[in-house]
Amino acid sequence: MDNVQAIEYRLTAIEETLKELKEVMIKTALQQKDIDSLKNKTEDITDDLNSMDKRIKVLELQPYKEKSNKWEFILNTAFKFLITGVCIYFFTQIGIPIK
Repeated sequence: MDNVQAIEYRLTAIEETLKELKEVMIKTALQQKDIDSLKNKTEDITDDLNSMDKRIKVLELQPYKEKSNKWEFILNTAFKFLITGVCIYFFTQIGIPIK
């Protein structure tokens, strides 16, 4: 009889341990869902921050870009005049009349 009681006690202990493990697994699965949800939200927030950072950089550089566009136009025009003047000089040196 003692053997039967010992076996029943051990089976009861094993059943309780299995119940506890089952509860732990369920809690772990629920926590994993929460973690996955938080991970997705974090990725979304990170993407939003990156896009905002890019926009901020564009807005910060906009005044400088406008100024650089003005100077680019001035330099391009000056370069064109210089090239035109050099071409006219060479044409007149080789005897081609410019009218």
